[in-house]
Amino acid sequence: MTWQHFDDNVPDCHSWYTVVPGTLADMRFLARIREFLATQHELAQRQALLDRPWEEDLLHWAFDGREWHLHGHLAPPPNRRRYSTTTSGWCPGLRVARSRADDVRLRENS
Repeated sequence: MTWQHFDDNVPDCHSWYTVVPGTLADMRFLARIREFLATQHELAQRQALLDRPWEEDLLHWAFDGREWHLHGHLAPPPNRRRYSTTTSGWCPGLRVARSRADDVRLRENS
């Protein structure tokens, strides 16, 4: 963002500034803001899922960072709302399943 004085008669400490978009720094700044907001949205979705543990029983696909897994045993309601996962595919059951798998792997290696 390029800052330009709105009024040159006002001292610098009290100047009004306007933003002139278009520089590379502006684009990077906006990209960082967009990434921050996307992260906040993802965290809010995760918190909402942790507040609704009964949705973990609904059939859904979840992504663990490497591959997709099918979780649940009940058919979800016919509406189009996403249940049990965030938009990135995270689900609370993956965390539990991964820690159980790690525990089993550690017991087998001991």
